[in-house]
Amino acid sequence: MKLRWKVFLLLMIFSLVPLMVVTAISQKATKTAGNMLSRDSRAALLELSERALEVTVRNTAEIQKGLEAALEFRMASMARKAEYLYVMPAPASDASFYWKEDFNDPAKAPPDLAPHDGYEIRHMDGQITPYSISLDYPVIAAAPGVNPDEHPVDKAVLASLRDEFISAYKDGESRATACIALESGLFAAYPGHGEFPEGYDPRLKPWYRAALTQTSPDTPVTWTFPMVDEVTGQVVFAASTLIHDPEGKVVGVLCMDVLLEEVLNMAAMPSSWIGTVETYDLLVQNNPDNGKLGALVLAHDDYVTATRDWTGMIFTEWLDSQDKEIFHTILKSMEQGNTGVARLRCKGKDSIWAFAPVGRKYYKLLVTPMSSINSSIDKANEVVDSLTRKHLLVNFIAACWALLLGVIGAMIISRIFTKHIYQMIDAVKRLARGDFSVHMDFEISDERGELITAFNEMVPRLRENVRLKKALELAHEVQQNLLPVDAPLVTGLDIAGAIVYSDETGGDYYDYLEFDETNDHKITVVVGDVSGHGIPSALLMTTARALFRQRSSMRGSITSIVSDVNKLLTRDVGLSGRFMTLFYMDLDTQKKQVKWLRAGHDPALVLDSNTGEFTELDGEGIFLGGIEDYEYKEYEREIHPGQIIAVGTDGVWEARNQQGDMFGKEAFKQIIADNAHEPAQVIMDKVFEAVGAFRLPVNQEDDITLVIIKVLK
Repeated sequence: MKLRWKVFLLLMIFSLVPLMVVTAISQKATKTAGNMLSRDSRAALLELSERALEVTVRNTAEIQKGLEAALEFRMASMARKAEYLYVMPAPASDASFYWKEDFNDPAKAPPDLAPHDGYEIRHMDGQITPYSISLDYPVIAAAPGVNPDEHPVDKAVLASLRDEFISAYKDGESRATACIALESGLFAAYPGHGEFPEGYDPRLKPWYRAALTQTSPDTPVTWTFPMVDEVTGQVVFAASTLIHDPEGKVVGVLCMDVLLEEVLNMAAMPSSWIGTVETYDLLVQNNPDNGKLGALVLAHDDYVTATRDWTGMIFTEWLDSQDKEIFHTILKSMEQGNTGVARLRCKGKDSIWAFAPVGRKYYKLLVTPMSSINSSIDKANEVVDSLTRKHLLVNFIAACWALLLGVIGAMIISRIFTKHIYQMIDAVKRLARGDFSVHMDFEISDERGELITAFNEMVPRLRENVRLKKALELAHEVQQNLLPVDAPLVTGLDIAGAIVYSDETGGDYYDYLEFDETNDHKITVVVGDVSGHGIPSALLMTTARALFRQRSSMRGSITSIVSDVNKLLTRDVGLSGRFMTLFYMDLDTQKKQVKWLRAGHDPALVLDSNTGEFTELDGEGIFLGGIEDYEYKEYEREIHPGQIIAVGTDGVWEARNQQGDMFGKEAFKQIIADNAHEPAQVIMDKVFEAVGAFRLPVNQEDDITLVIIKVLK
């Protein structure tokens, strides 16, 4: 009988019987508790719950009413300050405020720009990420097509409102954000940030248009239905008011946004209700679909995340109940401004409704299902506690017996089967310490014997693998030392280069030749790719490097240098089937000229960042190591500031993902174009990052080499 069956049968004998006993006792205790709980009454708890819910909704409505009044007061103060500045403008220098572009430039951004708790962006996929804001400075921006210099007064007014923004923020009890949008197209937002989407124009937003339609002096602040904020992707309530110039003409709109999540979370309800009580903000008015009195849902818990339109207003709905008469009575009571509580169905479930007025026709409603109110909870808790204690005691006794039997069984099994186990453990520990002379000389007829045989066969293989690993590590270290440590500092050029090998060693190669610090306007760049991978390719790469360094130190054209090296390499590798592709390039910033030669290598790409067009440094030429007397051709062209030259190996664009798709040269070009304003090192890093992200989780199959050269002004 095998070892696993022996252990299995013993464990079954010593553990199954106690487990069955414990299960039977647990089931009986659970049934007893259920029978006792089913006999309790619900009336007292229902009445208590109704009163508590009514008090909660009344307090919540008062809190929300006070916060709205405070918000409107802050808005009135800011609007009057803005209007005063149009009477007595205070000019502001460029150093006293920050434009949207400054927030996206670390060198120009406000010193306090950093992520803050509560300021987050909700993405379409549900992910939430923080974004950086400034609490010391608002952001000033212009709508598309607007020149700020054509509106100096508006610019000065917005810059002078910094203290008003900060004061309104500190005085508030919620995370309200403020925006002043002017008819000229200039606008300011606080807290300051640079996250506005492309083409953002606040004059086209619902809150701006709603404020322009407000004509009643009794209601200077206009509240807009919940909408999705384009910047943060979160649902907000928007309050807006008009700003006038001294002649009474509308010059802009002040808006403050309050997160819908904060409005709904104002209810300070018992912890036992959290997760069961639904919160609604309602507008009681006639339903245009049927002409009857109804309740329009302005805000609900689902609106926070389950939005239907990512870039605008939330599509609101009308609240309803299957209990039509009671529902109509509640609507009449709301219309009269009353506070109350009632029992009726919501979404098909028997529920308790508690409502209280927040403003004219504006109500706060809390709904909790009857199923969430547990009958006679105190008495039930006592019964459950008592049964739980008995249940735990029984389980403890049974567990003790099971543990005792398990210990006895384990001791017996250990005495029978672990005699040789300890010898095996000692051998494994010796191997772990690096003793490769260890050998198990005893034989056993069960699976342990197979384990001993496998161990004895593994040790010499492991010894050989360790030796090979050390050799590969040494080869990797030697090859890394042959590559350039730093990019040379060439006048008029920004250069970056690197190799990522797929194995410890590889056949990719790049180097900077003929660079003299006293003649720092010239540089030779070489990029090569040896066929295959591993040690053979690394050896050929090392040979080629030595030949190019030795030959380039002597006089001669690019054609003569490459042709001479090709002759020597062909004699070495002609019968091996190995070869090397090469791109050889001389750059002279003084002559504004580049000369190059292709030996079977992919052409270098040239991006003109002024026009966005790509060209290639193409030409004829076969790989090195093929034909000894092959005559290579060199080419030349002018270079000018703004050009970016990218030379790489096929490991970049031929990298494959899990589906077998290649990364491709178009994606490679796009990364260069998107980051053309960045330094050469950043462009190179972006390419490596993109290729790595595209490839994962597939392992790298080929070496990746890339050299980026930016022609500077």
